[in-house]
Amino acid sequence: MQEMIPFVGPHTDIMGPDMGTNEQIMAWFMDTYSVYMGYAVNEIVTGKPVAIGGTEGRREATGRGVVYLVERAMNMLKMDPEKCTAIVQGFGNVGSVAALSLAYKSGVKVVGISDHTAAIHNPKGIDVKAAEQHMLKKGNLRAFAQDDHVNPTSFSPCRAIFLFRQLLTA
Repeated sequence: MQEMIPFVGPHTDIMGPDMGTNEQIMAWFMDTYSVYMGYAVNEIVTGKPVAIGGTEGRREATGRGVVYLVERAMNMLKMDPEKCTAIVQGFGNVGSVAALSLAYKSGVKVVGISDHTAAIHNPKGIDVKAAEQHMLKKGNLRAFAQDDHVNPTSFSPCRAIFLFRQLLTA
């Protein structure tokens, strides 16, 4: 982190969390930069814990934004969310929030989820809350017992892709 100090700053380049980082790492970076400067510099990073100046809801914001856009698109295309299915690739901060929101807020049936260790498919729908609880305990979907594990390459290689299909009803 110290090696990056000459290249970042609150008016130059503000660091934000990405894959492999979390609130704790962002707090460490803020602390390292602040020690170097000799005073607290909260604005050097985003994604830090709320207790040290982070923003409430920041972790969920991107996933919620994805769902907002999906809902908007479904509305414009006159698609009934309750007749749609989704596969969510990537079940980290963005994907898990998006899957939960699609399933429990929008009414979309989530039939597939994946992370870097496993891909899970169930045409009847996945218990996304149970998958999230499993992720919180284990850190990945590898041993998630619910539903059918499929070859991860059967899903597109994109980190986050949402596939919707309007189900035909007679």
